[in-house]
Amino acid sequence: MKARLYCFILAVMAFSLAATNASADIMVYHPARDGWTHYGTAFIDDAIDDFNASGENGKILKFPAGTYVFSHQITPQTGSRVTSEDKTHLTAKSGTYANGGLDDKDCFYVLGNGVVIEKIALDRETATRSSVTGNGINVNGKSQVVMQDLSIEMQNIGIYTSDNGGDIIVEKCLVRYTKAQGIYLKGTTLNIKWCKVSNTLGNGIDLGIYKLDPSWEQSKVWVADCGIHQCNGNGIKLTGYNGGETMEGVNVDISHNIIEQTASHAVSADYCENVTVSDNTIRAAGTTVTGPADGSFTGTWTFGYQSGSGYGVDINQYCVKMIVANNIIRSNVSGGVHLGNYGAFSDGPWQISVVNNVISGGTNGVYMEDAMGFGELKCIKISGNQIFDATYGIRQDSGVNYALISDNVLSNSNNLALSGANNVVADNLQY
Repeated sequence: MKARLYCFILAVMAFSLAATNASADIMVYHPARDGWTHYGTAFIDDAIDDFNASGENGKILKFPAGTYVFSHQITPQTGSRVTSEDKTHLTAKSGTYANGGLDDKDCFYVLGNGVVIEKIALDRETATRSSVTGNGINVNGKSQVVMQDLSIEMQNIGIYTSDNGGDIIVEKCLVRYTKAQGIYLKGTTLNIKWCKVSNTLGNGIDLGIYKLDPSWEQSKVWVADCGIHQCNGNGIKLTGYNGGETMEGVNVDISHNIIEQTASHAVSADYCENVTVSDNTIRAAGTTVTGPADGSFTGTWTFGYQSGSGYGVDINQYCVKMIVANNIIRSNVSGGVHLGNYGAFSDGPWQISVVNNVISGGTNGVYMEDAMGFGELKCIKISGNQIFDATYGIRQDSGVNYALISDNVLSNSNNLALSGANNVVADNLQY
């Protein structure tokens, strides 16, 4: 009898604990008093105000399952967390902030470091693109911010940082239907994995990369295992922010992504060093991506090939020590890989390896272009690639020198169109 009573008491305790953790209310945890404040779902903005109140770090804002409209910006403080029972659907109220809405405000504006935002589906009441100028989440240059298991739609930019941050992690997120970039981050250590980004009227993923000081602390940028498609810009854009100085100490890894249907290049880099673009599937760069004609976010998007430029991988000025390897790059309007120095500066790219890729279609398989006539492209290795069905297999302008071109399999209208000096060309199979 005692054993049965003991088991019954344990079951009641377990039920009570589960009921505490799985509430129908919106809850705010206050670490200062180690307790939760409960709000009915009709009082969502009161709960947000409680969570936003300054003077106490480490709060938790927890939503029950369901769909809720909110009109107050969420501003996580240091060490805080925003989460839900079952991926709560939060809809930002329509109208300007002055009129009780959030169309002109970021839904989340991070005010502290060490913040976690997770298990939220975020969109807006306003369906018209022109009315929305606010972003989904503004990291605001903070560090150690984790965003995971999110769905973000109908924003100006889905996830954004307005300043240089560090240790920013974006994982398992869906970002789509944006007026500008899907994800736009600036920082020293950026990690984007297992995400899907689509239907953006700007770049899919736009990264501004900063060098740590001291540089030996090795900042790291990853974009891995993501699906990026239907972007009216570049699929992934990399820009180094050190005033044209060396980016030594920065390591960038773009790998195992599927990137397709981008209006410009699938991957594009400027002012970058130590970048590896590997094991990606890249297709249909140079595609027109047009938002719904009715001006909405989620109506019918249209796509089609255009006559403009679009390479699978574009490596531009001040790019040094880069590897493009083991990618499948096909059906891009301008071609597979472009190395060019057009822009305001004469330096780079140099010390570039393009190896072991399968490249097909477009104007150029690999094009080394001295667009500005500076003659600064040099020390380039193109080896072990299979290049076919392009107008030019491997093409080189006269200002590009010191290229090793070997062991490629080529089947194109013109396999080798080389005008540079001091090249080594050997053991290429042409048919």
